[in-house]
Amino acid sequence: ARGLERALDQRSMFGALGGLWPTRYVAAGAYGIQWAVWALHAAPNQSERFYDLTGSLTYMTCTLASLLLNGENNLVWLGQRQQLVSLCLLIWSGRLGLFLFGRIKRDGGVDRRFNRIRSRPLLFLVAWTIQGTWVYLVGLPAYLLNTRDAAPSPLTWVDYVGLAVWASGLLLQGVADGQKSAFRAEPRNRDAFITSGLWALSRHPNYLGEITLHCGLALVAANGLPAGERVLAVAAPLFTSMLLLLVSGLPPLEKHAQQKWGQDPAFQKYTAETAVLLPYVSSVFRARAQERKSV
Repeated sequence: ARGLERALDQRSMFGALGGLWPTRYVAAGAYGIQWAVWALHAAPNQSERFYDLTGSLTYMTCTLASLLLNGENNLVWLGQRQQLVSLCLLIWSGRLGLFLFGRIKRDGGVDRRFNRIRSRPLLFLVAWTIQGTWVYLVGLPAYLLNTRDAAPSPLTWVDYVGLAVWASGLLLQGVADGQKSAFRAEPRNRDAFITSGLWALSRHPNYLGEITLHCGLALVAANGLPAGERVLAVAAPLFTSMLLLLVSGLPPLEKHAQQKWGQDPAFQKYTAETAVLLPYVSSVFRARAQERKSV
């Protein structure tokens, strides 16, 4: 194993893969925990009650394991960068996991994303496997840092910028989630859509916050990695963006909203005037499109 790791670490077109080799046990844990919960609880009970909570706990387990797996070096060389990136990942995953678990408890343990697959074990397993991939790729910046053999580099102004971006994203996601939870808690809003607070600026401000915080975290991690491995650190925000924008985030939510309120003039006005994700950006493009049409 050590010989293969050294071979992959050579400065070649495959050099960046050397950074992945020490994280192999983290990857095994990320998938193994998902498959175990699927086999022991989710599939037999056709239940997604613990899906999001399992993801959160897996993040925590993998982050702490990545520190211990390279103990011969990290117990001596563990520095501020590893501590900060690991702490940021633990804070984010812990907050998100508790929030999502509380939400599914209020919804009776049912998440409509799984309506068509919870009774089909193999398709249900695919969803749990995707979560394992999510845990591994999104946490990869921390896992790469924590399993390195080299002493950590000191923090620079780039790291403080990254931490500020992470904190801004975490605050944005937390406030957006809180606003929507408070809105849904009102009985009169049971079948209504939210248009207040951050949701007046973006139709999905919580997702914007999540993408933002992972960009900040990847920046801090990448600033302490070799050039080749920095590309791997970028996988976290890229995978998060792909998942939220193209797979399990915006597409099903936008489809559900259109089916439920698509004929409501108020909803039509809201979607026409409110950005899907980035405030003001959509309005600029719409204004330019209208200008071209009027010419």
